[in-house]
Amino acid sequence: MLHSLLLPTDSRPPLLSSRHVHTYKHLLELHAGVPILPATLISFHGLSGLLRVAVIVLRILTAQFNPLHGIGLANTSLLFFSSRVFALCEFDLPYSIFISPLTGDTTTISRHDFNGHLHTSMTAHPKLDPITGELLAFRYSIIPPFLTFFRLDHLGRKLSDVPIFSLRQPTVLHDFAITQRFAVFSDVQLVMKPSLNSPPVQYDTGKTPRLGLLPRDAINDSDMQWFDVPGFNMMHSVNAWDEDGGSVVVLVGLNIVGNSMKHISERLELVRSRLEIVLIEVNTERVSRTSVSLENLEFGSINQGYVGRRNRYVYAGVADPTPKISGFVKVDLELAMSGSGECVVGRREFGPGCYAGEPCFVPAREDGGGAEDEGYLVTYVHDEKNDESRFVVMDARSPEMEVVAEVVLPQRVPYGFHGVFLTESQLRSQRPLQMQADPIRTLENSLADCLQVDLVFERDYVMAERMQCRLWWPEWLLSSEPSSGFLLFGWFMNAGEDVVVAAAVPPGEISIHLHQSELQELLCYVNERMPLLLHETSTFTVLGHCAAPQTEGDLNMEHWNKDGDSQSNDGQQQYFGPEQSSTSEKAVRYHNDIQQRCRESCLEKPFAENCRRSTCGCETLDQGFELFRQSSTRCGTWIQLIPKTQAILYKEKKWVPKFHHMHLRGHFQPICEVHLIVYKPPMFGSHHFTLNSWGFEKEVGIAFKRPNWVAKLQKKPLFPDMDSVVLAINCSSAAKVHCERRLRIKDPQIHFRSMLSSMIWHVVAALVSSVSSIVYSILQLFRKHLVYGSQGFFFRFLREIFRHTSKNIQIRSHQFLYWPVFLQAYGFSSSANVEYLHRASLRKHFIWSNVAVDLLLGNVLGLILLANVKVLSFWIMLISRDLTDNLLRSGFAWLMGVPAGFKLNTELAELLGMVSLNAIQAFSTFWFFASSFLKYSINGLSLLGVFMGLTVQAALCIDMLKLATLHISILHWLISLIYTQQIKALASLWRLFRGRKWNPLRQRLDSYEYTVEQHVVGSLVFTPLLLLLPTTSVFYIFITMLSTSISFTCLIMEIVISILHKTPYFEILLWIVRRRRFPSGLWFQIVSLSSVHSSASSELQHEDYSPSNLVSKSVHFGINEEPGYLISIVQSNCATLGQVISPYYSNVLRGFSLFSETLSLHRILMGERIPSTSGARLHPTIPWMHISNREYWKLCYSSVLACRSEQ
Repeated sequence: MLHSLLLPTDSRPPLLSSRHVHTYKHLLELHAGVPILPATLISFHGLSGLLRVAVIVLRILTAQFNPLHGIGLANTSLLFFSSRVFALCEFDLPYSIFISPLTGDTTTISRHDFNGHLHTSMTAHPKLDPITGELLAFRYSIIPPFLTFFRLDHLGRKLSDVPIFSLRQPTVLHDFAITQRFAVFSDVQLVMKPSLNSPPVQYDTGKTPRLGLLPRDAINDSDMQWFDVPGFNMMHSVNAWDEDGGSVVVLVGLNIVGNSMKHISERLELVRSRLEIVLIEVNTERVSRTSVSLENLEFGSINQGYVGRRNRYVYAGVADPTPKISGFVKVDLELAMSGSGECVVGRREFGPGCYAGEPCFVPAREDGGGAEDEGYLVTYVHDEKNDESRFVVMDARSPEMEVVAEVVLPQRVPYGFHGVFLTESQLRSQRPLQMQADPIRTLENSLADCLQVDLVFERDYVMAERMQCRLWWPEWLLSSEPSSGFLLFGWFMNAGEDVVVAAAVPPGEISIHLHQSELQELLCYVNERMPLLLHETSTFTVLGHCAAPQTEGDLNMEHWNKDGDSQSNDGQQQYFGPEQSSTSEKAVRYHNDIQQRCRESCLEKPFAENCRRSTCGCETLDQGFELFRQSSTRCGTWIQLIPKTQAILYKEKKWVPKFHHMHLRGHFQPICEVHLIVYKPPMFGSHHFTLNSWGFEKEVGIAFKRPNWVAKLQKKPLFPDMDSVVLAINCSSAAKVHCERRLRIKDPQIHFRSMLSSMIWHVVAALVSSVSSIVYSILQLFRKHLVYGSQGFFFRFLREIFRHTSKNIQIRSHQFLYWPVFLQAYGFSSSANVEYLHRASLRKHFIWSNVAVDLLLGNVLGLILLANVKVLSFWIMLISRDLTDNLLRSGFAWLMGVPAGFKLNTELAELLGMVSLNAIQAFSTFWFFASSFLKYSINGLSLLGVFMGLTVQAALCIDMLKLATLHISILHWLISLIYTQQIKALASLWRLFRGRKWNPLRQRLDSYEYTVEQHVVGSLVFTPLLLLLPTTSVFYIFITMLSTSISFTCLIMEIVISILHKTPYFEILLWIVRRRRFPSGLWFQIVSLSSVHSSASSELQHEDYSPSNLVSKSVHFGINEEPGYLISIVQSNCATLGQVISPYYSNVLRGFSLFSETLSLHRILMGERIPSTSGARLHPTIPWMHISNREYWKLCYSSVLACRSEQ
């Protein structure tokens, strides 16, 4: 239940509202009269829990309960974000609530999915960044990924999910914290292990609690860092912040001490928690903890303006026991961190038998300025002895937290729940309820409105000027000339400048299939299925009416126009001459005639007869629809169109709608200058429209407070909001389908072809699932044996040698296991936006297409290798012998002499040369005996490519190349060690001669006075080291060149592997077949133009237009001429192949730059080894899957059938 208290004012008493949040579960159980789903996970325990599960499954199968509509009660916490109030719980989506600023009454609006991007649950403790306005949240699940982090910008637009696969098992994560750089998660010992003999939520004594740091702008969990913190189980965080530039993270949280965590699911009174400060050193991975207070504290609260920043004061409740709060304490964190004594600087006890809820800090100033503790603490207090409840306001700065105000409540508020305090400005800034007005009015109200219409017309017509309007018209409506009129459904955009038509239905069909009083239910039904962003911009409604060709209404309209003009001119000649008459004066004279006719018809004729003819020229409809039309013309927006047959330059002669007039917000607008834009409705699998280039992502700017004059300027758009128009066009097909489905215009029919297709899909799904289950069993069997031998020295030795191979085999195994999960990860839910569906489909098919192409390439290369084993063996032996004899042996023999005329130290050169030649000879002998296994190695490489793909083959080639050149790596390590120590010794001795000494603590050179003996010894050591340096350098350069060549070869192969992993094969294939699936901006093809300006027509024919040119290059027509009518077709530019694949290759060569190459050269000259890896990020590591073969088969089966929705 949601309790809302509206504080009193001078003219209003306090008002308390207590209402249930109308969740799906609550309404369903209220209707059934019995519980449908248990409220807690503890109920699913033992045999009774299995029976409850069976009953729930039975209710789902019998359509009594649909879990997709929500299973939560939304009774944990509240949040004010993006001008909305949300009721939250962990097991469901948030519910949008409206709180009346006048009465404090609460109304449940809907289950909120943030424009269709939030499909599952969300934490009850999201964090709102007071600086950026971002909302950071997460969700946890019992299936991988067990934890998912996501963000919403300050406008409520959800950004991409970050699945965290490094969380090894499903864990209850109730809360988290944020800093300016990180999101801090607490991996506690409360885990989810469904079993028959134990509750699903258990306390795992063998698990070590951890803290995880994830960068807020991370795109995957590769940057996630986990730190073991034994004994720290945080269920409620208080705050966190960064120090030392982000190298240290300070976390303040409530730690559930000892083994009291095991009682958290059943006996809260035994749970004890205390406030602790945790310091995490990110670079050194050191973690330290400080206990702030030994009291049992809960519900920590701070000034919300300091979330993610360093704060000083914490307000917490003294649990006696949990969840009853017997008092509040104020803790000074600076005293606690400095260890300067008692850190509790304020306390308030409520007395025996009095308990409170969560403390909520309210700043004294609405802008959040002033001192951190300048404000008040508010809470609900209940006296159990006197059964009296109060709302208490306390001074947060006072050491005694003295009460400054209180309100006696008529009923109590339960303990243990979270709340939020809203200011009056926040209440009034809530987004208004989308309440649709009743279109059917009483006869008396309609008559009264008709009697007052002359005043409205007189005011509006004098000020009216011809307006420009863009009418977005679907192409399918131009196919044939309509035999009767029809109602238009769609959206009004940009204050009526853009009218997007989505559906057209004759009124007769609506009357047959839908009772007139249910028309608003139809509009609400369609609006609920539209994206939230579109719903916020405009609502799906009845746009107007398009009359039948040459109807009586059209003749009346033309007759009234001519008659009105002639009468007006005749009646006003005594004041104005024919040449001096202005546009406004003509409008007044024309309106006076309409006004007089309206007044006479309203007074002299009955209302029902009067409705058969509209004085403004609108086509009259049936009785019920005529009332709706009149309601829209008086209070809303309505357009009137008449058909016109016209030859346009594309295809054949078509009929086009002619704009007659518009009622905009109840104001009559004369005939407009119309730009008719024909669009082909986007369909899933065909095309969609977008204003941006392909691969372009909008960056969310930080919301800073600007002066009022800047805000006013920003409210004046330079160009129309074309993003909303394009969004409406992308949703037009779904809106049309929902309209027809609701009206049942097209009855569903079951054809033999669809039945056969369904049967084939089920057979294919069964075959794919069976093959995948066999592969799953084989992988699980190998995994079981490898786990047993993973601790042995031989296994660890092999894993280190074949490091690249094992890594790629692990990636490929996880792809084999998780392909059904990724295939279902981006579900289509009920999204109406075709653009979103297309992009979700591309992400959905990335993994399996990558695996399929990799296996295909691996099979091709593997079969080629199998067919040429002998030839490859011969060439490999020939090349290795040639390199050994002509390069290695000859090279070291050359260095032992006089290389390039350099005079080297003979003894040292011979020593280094003999050591190198002996190492080469030893490895040559070893590879001579190992060459007999070369054919088997090539066969194994071929089979590995056939079963695991080309990337695993390439990884094995890298490891085999490194193994074959191991002697060169050993020689490089040895000579690098000698060269490095020699360089360091010479540098240190050079500082001795200069009187300088390196200070390792301050990382700088300090002056130092050396003795004479030290200078003498330094000279004796410096001279031979300097003279031996050329000999060492020559050998080091030669071996480094050999090692660098090998490393560069491995580096190229790693880049090829990364490219193979990152290439979007499905998108490339789709780009070849259906290039319109990848739009990159819009252009307009002019196909017809009004003949009043022939020069403008010739200039605009066949010219392309951008959205800005649509406004800036519009054609203006004369006042006394017929209004202009421009017809164009909206087209999409198709993205190039480079635009499609370039976003996927951004990380492959990220580590290569001029700076990195210069740094690598410097490291080589200093004797350091350069890495032989590219640094490209492959797929993130995800945990191994542990489910039964039967469950995996079902998962694969449902994943394959899920692809049927795309057909």
